[in-house]
Amino acid sequence: MADQWVSFREEHSELRAGLDRLRSVGDGVGRLNDVDLRNELEDVYRFLSHRLLPHIAVEEEVLYPAIARLDGYRTAARIMSRDHAEVAEVVRELADMRLKLEGATFGAAEATELRRLLYGLYQLLKTHMTKEEEICLTALDQALSEDQVRALDEEIRLFDAAEQAAE
Repeated sequence: MADQWVSFREEHSELRAGLDRLRSVGDGVGRLNDVDLRNELEDVYRFLSHRLLPHIAVEEEVLYPAIARLDGYRTAARIMSRDHAEVAEVVRELADMRLKLEGATFGAAEATELRRLLYGLYQLLKTHMTKEEEICLTALDQALSEDQVRALDEEIRLFDAAEQAAE
């Protein structure tokens, strides 16, 4: 069956543009003045909390349960979900870093930590999205009928719409 997950891959492509910002802001730590760094970090945090985390919620609630139901893919779904837990933890750490950047406690050690968080999150998400596309979506393509794929796609769309309405 041809790949049925074009819209999902397109969304990943859009998210990757935000991921590139993680790396570029990491490059700017130590070179940008505090005001510019604070603004850049705020933009990154907005992307993470308003674009990436909602995408992750859809995957956790709809996509991964579908993957876990496939023979031999329960562990894959659990591993992918663990990646999401790591992402959420780093986003929390970045939220703390935003507060430090606002105050007088942002020094060389914090700059090093901020750079580590941004680069680490960039790499984790880049690898995670590749695994999703190459393993999970391919497995769903092979295991589900076109009608099942359409039903899952509709379930994803409805969940996403409900999440947006709740905001």
